[in-house]
Amino acid sequence: MPELPEVETIVSDLRPRLEGRHIENVDFLWHNTLQYPSPEEFDKSIAGRKIESLGRRGKYILVNLDHRDKNILMVMHLRMTGSLLWQTGDDLPRFTRTVIHLKEGDTLCFLDPRKFGKVMLGPSCPDVDRLGIEPFDKGFTPDYLASLTCKRKTPIKTLILDQSLIAGIGNMYADEALYDSRIDPERAADSLTDSELAKLRDSIVKVLKKGIEAHGASVSDYFRPNGERGHAHEGYKVAHNKDGVCECCGGKVMRKVVGQRGTYFCPNCQK
Repeated sequence: MPELPEVETIVSDLRPRLEGRHIENVDFLWHNTLQYPSPEEFDKSIAGRKIESLGRRGKYILVNLDHRDKNILMVMHLRMTGSLLWQTGDDLPRFTRTVIHLKEGDTLCFLDPRKFGKVMLGPSCPDVDRLGIEPFDKGFTPDYLASLTCKRKTPIKTLILDQSLIAGIGNMYADEALYDSRIDPERAADSLTDSELAKLRDSIVKVLKKGIEAHGASVSDYFRPNGERGHAHEGYKVAHNKDGVCECCGGKVMRKVVGQRGTYFCPNCQK
């Protein structure tokens, strides 16, 4: 699933290509991609709109359109297998579910092999409004993390994956952050000490920044809008590395299920 670094990479890559351009129309080749409004209302609202800016909130891509008569926001969520590909020719890539045609002649294709991705349009997006704090916000401090973990018995990995608490962290980067901070992913959240929470906060920010610098992780269907792969996975210590060797202790990296999510960890370093 594209997580914060992958979505941030996509937004950064698309800004110079999309900002200031005008939408001619949008074709939904898989109609269930459009979550709301109705196809008729979407077509009526989107045609001719100027793309003012692109942004990111958690794992959501935010396309801010010109005001005209009212504010309008197009939101895209790539979910498990979605990608956006910049296209200059007429041939559509395999698994294209949605095509955004620009008045200037280029197209942006929403590829999604498993058809879980979503597009939404309106003055706001309830899903985005429910998101928690961004990991790069100044308010994301050890004290804030302590306020989230206090009196919560849930496994710490499950907690940091909760998008209503912290926006953008996904399975891969949760594993990497917990390994970097040497915390067992199954530890009860309220059992972490102040020093452990401070280390975890720093590790979350660290692994996400490294992921962005490497343009995301191409472990499955993710690639950048220009078709290139990301390289963040090449630096992973434990994520997607079952039966690998821990570079710290030389022990075996293991996999188990925590909160219904496959979890990679070193049992020696993350006691």
